[in-house]
Amino acid sequence: MLLLEEAENVTLKRKVGLMKNVFIGIVLLASSVNTLAAPSKASSNGVEKKADAIVSKMTLDEKLRLIHGCGFQTAGVPRLGLPPIYTTGSSMGLTVSPWPAVKGMEKATAFPATIMLAATWNRELAYKYARAIAEELRARYMHILLAPGVNIYRDPLCGRNYEYMGEDPYLASEIVVPYIEAVQEVGVMPTIKHFVANNSENRRKQSNSVVSERALREIYFPPYKAAVQKAGCLGFMNSYNLVNGEYSGESGWLLDTVLRKEWKFKGLVMSDWNSLWNPELAAKSGVDIEMPGGKQCEVLGPKNLKRLLEEGKITIEDIDRKIKHIVSACLRLDLYSENFKQPTLNRLAEHAAIALETGREGIGLLKNKDGLFPLEPNIGKKVVVIGPTAKNTPTTGGGSGAVTAVDPISIWDAVKRLYPSAEYLGDIDEKKIKDADIVLVCVGNNYGLVLHAYSKTMTIEREQELFNKGADETEGEGRDRKSFALEKKQVDLIDRCASLNPNCAVMLTSGGGVKMLPWIHKVKTVMWLFYPGENGSRAAAEIMAGLVNPSGRLPVSLEKELKDNPAYGNFGLSWGGNGAPKKRGSREYWDVHYKEGVFLGYRFYVSGDIKPLFPFGFGLSYTTFKYSNIFIRKTDDGNIQVSADITNTGKRAGKEVVQLYVGDPVASEPRPARELKGFEKIFLLPGETKTVVFRLDDSAFAFWSPKTKSWTVEPGEFDIHIGASSEDIRLTGKIVK
Repeated sequence: MLLLEEAENVTLKRKVGLMKNVFIGIVLLASSVNTLAAPSKASSNGVEKKADAIVSKMTLDEKLRLIHGCGFQTAGVPRLGLPPIYTTGSSMGLTVSPWPAVKGMEKATAFPATIMLAATWNRELAYKYARAIAEELRARYMHILLAPGVNIYRDPLCGRNYEYMGEDPYLASEIVVPYIEAVQEVGVMPTIKHFVANNSENRRKQSNSVVSERALREIYFPPYKAAVQKAGCLGFMNSYNLVNGEYSGESGWLLDTVLRKEWKFKGLVMSDWNSLWNPELAAKSGVDIEMPGGKQCEVLGPKNLKRLLEEGKITIEDIDRKIKHIVSACLRLDLYSENFKQPTLNRLAEHAAIALETGREGIGLLKNKDGLFPLEPNIGKKVVVIGPTAKNTPTTGGGSGAVTAVDPISIWDAVKRLYPSAEYLGDIDEKKIKDADIVLVCVGNNYGLVLHAYSKTMTIEREQELFNKGADETEGEGRDRKSFALEKKQVDLIDRCASLNPNCAVMLTSGGGVKMLPWIHKVKTVMWLFYPGENGSRAAAEIMAGLVNPSGRLPVSLEKELKDNPAYGNFGLSWGGNGAPKKRGSREYWDVHYKEGVFLGYRFYVSGDIKPLFPFGFGLSYTTFKYSNIFIRKTDDGNIQVSADITNTGKRAGKEVVQLYVGDPVASEPRPARELKGFEKIFLLPGETKTVVFRLDDSAFAFWSPKTKSWTVEPGEFDIHIGASSEDIRLTGKIVK
């Protein structure tokens, strides 16, 4: 068995090797592609002039074809050197169905769900994760990644929580910025989605998010704003829902006033598939391409646009603006290059290693009573593995975010590799469970939707059939979970195993939180695997064995009961209907009121009397950390510097996520007691101490004032909290602004 220190050294060597490969990849790309770096201001004028010249040479028919998609690609204008541009998803790897045939590249890496990436709290890893995905696109002649998703986790039942980056806008922003930078440095265009307030899936095209501007500015906008202003993101995708009575893709305020005028966005806006309804509004708004086009959706089709031009309801300038956005964004990333395809970037082995690393750093150990884990491998311990996700471990959620795994490993196979004497039980065997040293119960969502992973005869049609039949236990696009609890037979299985053997551990696969009461009190250990991709189960087994010290931290708050959630009763459109509808044109819609405002997730829990089962930022380790010596000072540039010493006081090396929260105890508007404004993930050997330094500018202290309609920092005293979670504050200080 590897000691933890040895395992960490192996990990360090692996990181060095991966960075070498990244460098080699950059050199290979640079030899054949003119532009790999994110767009720079220096090249902006040249791109704009070239785009203007191209647009001036296009006929009206060519322009109208370019605005209207062609399935999973855009139309090209061959005579002007503009080939078709191909798109594919998703946030956690390539979906297979829309690919053009690429011999020898029929498979792609299935990474852990993006919510697990957020659970790593690791910016460097977010960069590597996204770069690997972009390289696989580039190798297959795919120009646009239909990702990443950054809709805020508001409702644990939302079917697409697994595709997003948690409940906190700061954490989501810090993870998505390196993600965007990595994708664009490879020369692929990301389309950050779904803009905005798409926080539930059921009847999403009929859902009107009624949300205050303050909540939009403070909670739902920040990841998108950071993507534009910090990462130079060149692609956006609008959402299906209405926002305060306007469809997102038809909102001039969202797509022009906020996105282009305020944030200075220079890229293209793509519609989500079939998300536009009013030709005139869509033509006037900031959306540039209607997808998928064809006969499926013709809102911005040539017939409608020609009619609107003839009637004088739109102008040719409205058309040209869209064309220039499309062409200039593609030029900035050199998507039209003849050398775009780079087969040498199809480094599946290296990408699989990054997927494994994500699992190692993202899996959350939530409970570990009596130190049940780690259990050293190969020492003859009797390990019994049981449950519906043990052999059919779901690698992904459903819908367009689903990724077909290349060579997935199940929880059972991963455990068996480390514990050769382990035994799998298909059904309850009382004697074997009673005699076991550990009973590993594998439960969760989506076990009926394994996406080719463990069945060589699975078809896409069969996948969809399974997904449709399993609506009450699956998570995916277009549907929300019906229940916060696991299905009864899974809860009964946990209860039965725990009654037979006190040394019971649960491995949970789910994209959102589930009800753990009362069964969590009956088991000793709980590990959350999210959706682990093709290699995450291996990471889970390594953590169980102590080869890896867990360092995943929750990107969401986990409620005791669904009614504890601050948005309870206003999540979205229920399965049974929401009263009488309203109308926009001929379309009916229902209001979803965001009554919690900015008090979402931990912002609600730290400010009130209700406490979660597990707080935002929480996660266990096999070692312990001491926090000391907080020091706060103003810097010469008017910002604030905060430092603290962190010491590993245990016997194992490990990683700690040091979190900084800011509070404004006296304010003219209600504010949460704590808001995340900084974090660092650090590695410490036993006995080692490191000083963590945070730098805070005015944005860390500001709120959006509904009165002045601007960001405001009110003078006075602010609280500075440093801790291991939103509830576990170790150090506190104050600063006067």
